[in-house]
Amino acid sequence: MFLCFVSTLTTIFCLIASLYSPSGFASDLNNIDEILQRADALALSDNETWLKLVHYERDIFAEINTSSAIHSDIFFNSSSGMSDSRKELDETIRAFASPPKNNPNEHAQCRFRARYLWLDSKLDFDSYQIQDQQCPDFEQWSLNGTTTSISVIFATGYLGNPASYYGHTLLKLNSSEKNDRTSLEDVSVNYGAIVPPGEGPLPYILKGVFGGYSGGFSDIQYYFHNHNYGENELRDIWEYELNLSQQEVDLLVAHTWEVLGKEYTYYFLRQNCAYQMAKVLEIIEGVSVTPENPIWNLPQVLMKNIASSEHKGKPLVKEIKYHPSRQSRLYARHSSLSSLEQRLTEKIISNIEILNSDKAYLGLGDKSKLRILDTLLDYYQFIRDDEALDADPNNAKYYQVLSHRFSAVAGEEQVSFSDMSSPDLGRKPSMLRLEGVSRQAYGSGFSVTVRPAYYDSLDAGDAHVRNAELKMGELKLTNLANRMFVETATVFSVESVRATSTGLPGDKSNAWRLKLGWEQQALNCQSCLVAKFSGDIGYTHRVSSKVMVGYFLGGSLHDNVNGIGNVTTGGTVFSIVHLTDRIGVRVEGRRAYNFSANSKHETKYSLESRYEINANSALRLLYSKSMTEQYSLALDLYF
Repeated sequence: MFLCFVSTLTTIFCLIASLYSPSGFASDLNNIDEILQRADALALSDNETWLKLVHYERDIFAEINTSSAIHSDIFFNSSSGMSDSRKELDETIRAFASPPKNNPNEHAQCRFRARYLWLDSKLDFDSYQIQDQQCPDFEQWSLNGTTTSISVIFATGYLGNPASYYGHTLLKLNSSEKNDRTSLEDVSVNYGAIVPPGEGPLPYILKGVFGGYSGGFSDIQYYFHNHNYGENELRDIWEYELNLSQQEVDLLVAHTWEVLGKEYTYYFLRQNCAYQMAKVLEIIEGVSVTPENPIWNLPQVLMKNIASSEHKGKPLVKEIKYHPSRQSRLYARHSSLSSLEQRLTEKIISNIEILNSDKAYLGLGDKSKLRILDTLLDYYQFIRDDEALDADPNNAKYYQVLSHRFSAVAGEEQVSFSDMSSPDLGRKPSMLRLEGVSRQAYGSGFSVTVRPAYYDSLDAGDAHVRNAELKMGELKLTNLANRMFVETATVFSVESVRATSTGLPGDKSNAWRLKLGWEQQALNCQSCLVAKFSGDIGYTHRVSSKVMVGYFLGGSLHDNVNGIGNVTTGGTVFSIVHLTDRIGVRVEGRRAYNFSANSKHETKYSLESRYEINANSALRLLYSKSMTEQYSLALDLYF
């Protein structure tokens, strides 16, 4: 009886001691040694998931993981954790078993939530008396575990910002709390360069290319990105919802929490948003979506990889959703109107008051009125400055139309975007061109062109800016008269063409282009390579849905070769015609004036037609004239 009483007291004492133990997690230090031995036996420090969680980068020469891509000391538990995966694992486990802090959010379990979840799944912390720590900040940020799926968001290219030329990707954490919150309020996670205010365009490009900026992940509610991309920058948005289990979703949510605010080195071409988003997604076992190009990574390639991947025997992508930009919505609605409805829309814009008095409008049926009112709403949303308030008269007109819309019958005329193809269906971004050439001055020969990225006005397809141009690093070698020479070497060539699709007031049709590189002065010379920087501004007009015309005015700075001087100014007229979805033609003529001692005019003409064989190949027929004439037939292969 006495022994039983003593045993009972001892048990109670041990329970109380364990509750009030300084650690509260693992009172016996032998437990730590035991769990570290088990982690070592399982080789967890060399496990691919662990290496990905700590973002160890593989050395391309030694083919081993050497150091983490993250430079922030607070991302590591060991002083040598940036380069030693074994020590970082050991210290992380010790940190997980450490006593609670006054601020629970500072505990390692809360700072490294994904590491904790993954290590717990491998080691079973409960069996070692390591208790789960409450993490208020993480719980609040993750909406108390209500995220049920993850979407990868792709915003199409934007030529107003070099960092967005190729499009942009971010993650969206989709919450199940749809009653209280809309999807626009879901958390989104973005990766980008940290650029100081007032940075000039040249330092911006150079630092972005050569790693002069730090990069990092940030979070904000999704409506901010949706408004910025879709409403301000007029970029279409594509949402790829991933087919993941709840456990995988939880791990991904926890890992995005871990990397928020941590410092990387940002590289515009290589370790950019597409690369870092891929690395985050790849902590899910079996997911491999990182673009393989060793020089540059393009967001569209990431989307192609995601869309073509399988995970656990099923497609990685569960659903693809299209979110049209403000401009795309307006153009789609306007094109769906009948000729009478389009005329009435223009009439109402010229005098908003006729909404109350025009017999032709008032005599329309309810559905026709709805189509006009919805088009007007999209139109005024497109052109008005809502922050200008009364200073912009379009705001008052918008609210007048809105009032009429509220008074109309219920319902909405849905606009179809069935002809839109998702970015993953577009062609591959790089191009090899094999070209047979016949030049009047030199006879027949051939050219080889390599364009690493990205598109020109005739092959700007899915996920590209239609009719525009974005080339980087293009090199053209030509062999004529038994001599191989450089025809052109383009550092970059950007052409932004925005053709009016509605003809309505305020739907601007401006254009501009910039180009830097080397090119032969004219077709009658093989050794007249000229370094040139040129810039133009212009205007475009859409004649029909298939035909666009425009002009450019501008000039260039260049080498003084054959007495052409260093400054040229001139004008260009052009037309882009899309005969069918597969056949496009561009015609261009340029007249230039050279400022030099023996100044003279230059006249150049070109015609280029393209026939798309399939998504990744095309034929081109080209004609050009500059002092002499050239004809060529080319095969484009995209890779």
